[in-house]
Amino acid sequence: MPGSQAPEPQARRPQTSQPRTIQLEVIRSYQITLNMLRVTLGGEGNPSVWCACEFTTMRHLRRYFRKEREVDAKLGYISSYWKHGLSEEQHKIVKREDEVIAKVF
Repeated sequence: MPGSQAPEPQARRPQTSQPRTIQLEVIRSYQITLNMLRVTLGGEGNPSVWCACEFTTMRHLRRYFRKEREVDAKLGYISSYWKHGLSEEQHKIVKREDEVIAKVF
């Protein structure tokens, strides 16, 4: 159109990897999840549990349901499907090690 100017192109930020920022998001994610569970479930009842998530989140949820809520292990499934920053093979190794530790404690 005559007399109109094209909008200026927006400056693009370079695509950079910031693991610390991503890690903070992961930490915030499980904290928000735990807070939501505490508010939603309260402290009553014995829920059945099914969780499939990132490794660090899984450990916090497992601790919450086993220690804080004292949910019977037979009423739940909590598993990690990946671990931030690791390959699938590396995650499998860490997951196997964690399963051994979890049975002891």
